[in-house]
Amino acid sequence: NELESTPGVSYILSEDMSYATVIRYSGIYSTVKIMAEYRGVPVTHIGDSAFANMYNNVNKVVFPDSITHIGKKAFSDCYSLKVDALPPNLEYIGDEAFMNCGELTISHIPDKVTYLGKKAFKNCYRLGDITIGDSLTHIGDEAFAFCNNLGTVIFGESVVSVGKMAFYSSGINEAIISDSTTTLGTSSFSICSISKIHIGKSLGDFGDSNLNHTRSLSEVTLNEENEYFALQNGMLYSKDKTKIYLFPAASELTEYFIPDSVETIGRGAFCGSKNVAEITGCKGLKTVSENAFYSCDSLTSVVIPDSVTTIPDYAFDYCTSLKNVEFPGNLTMIHSYAFRGCTELENLILPDSVTGIADCAFAGCTGLKTVRLSKQMDTIADRAFA
Repeated sequence: NELESTPGVSYILSEDMSYATVIRYSGIYSTVKIMAEYRGVPVTHIGDSAFANMYNNVNKVVFPDSITHIGKKAFSDCYSLKVDALPPNLEYIGDEAFMNCGELTISHIPDKVTYLGKKAFKNCYRLGDITIGDSLTHIGDEAFAFCNNLGTVIFGESVVSVGKMAFYSSGINEAIISDSTTTLGTSSFSICSISKIHIGKSLGDFGDSNLNHTRSLSEVTLNEENEYFALQNGMLYSKDKTKIYLFPAASELTEYFIPDSVETIGRGAFCGSKNVAEITGCKGLKTVSENAFYSCDSLTSVVIPDSVTTIPDYAFDYCTSLKNVEFPGNLTMIHSYAFRGCTELENLILPDSVTGIADCAFAGCTGLKTVRLSKQMDTIADRAFA
């Protein structure tokens, strides 16, 4: 059996002599075959960094079915490595295991995998559609970040949580979140090409800034048994409709009426909306969160109710068509970058309740002609109108 191994592959026996691990490759061959047995015991592990930094020197690895464990950075920076299927008995994929393996084309995370580490497939830009096996419970942070050609991702039945930035800036176009998934980490789908997302019945934590800058998102679907969220006119609300979590940025709606029950517009809720020109309703609104309307290109007019007392960081940042803002009578503070880059804003009339304008709040408002400041104003920060 040892003769079946490619020269240059080094193995080591476990302390109890029950299995063997590949610890390094120092050969000259671009195709590497790993043998199924070493000194009479199965080869089950690819050790940490065993093939790391081979760059363009290894373009194919033949795995035996005995492999259960691929360690940390095992194949990281093997730029030319072409693997279209992982070993069927694989249980563990370590942190950064295949990071920067640009030629990798696997389509399935094997059903026995219980651990998928951080950055495991980061920058694997040839990955397409992926089905995640039914034993995995957690998708690691940045596991598929920057996988530019990622297509449809189907979560396995046991995936409970998704790590932060798991699919960040990837090409994912559709995510089907299983009914067992309860938590999405911060920015898990931010800056993606995603157009459709299905939310299963157990998801209760939508994370923070989860779909920011996903300008192609046109459709959200929801399992009707979900106890935490509700859908209305394509928008994702809390079940009691007191909070707006998400408005699909590619929606064709040009006007949106916000029900009186809504008290909070969540972080990045309307971020990147292409077509919404006017927001109406909002009578019960108390809180506008950071980035709520960031880069809403078509938004021209906003009436903010008196129940809102502060406008947070980046709330209307780069709303380049925004011309008219009716500020609430009880407004006290306009925070950093709140209206930066609102180039169509001409006249700014602040209520006398405003006491401060933070740094860069109106920076880049190149169309601004008239500003009426508050009688109570005591702070205008650096670069407020830069």
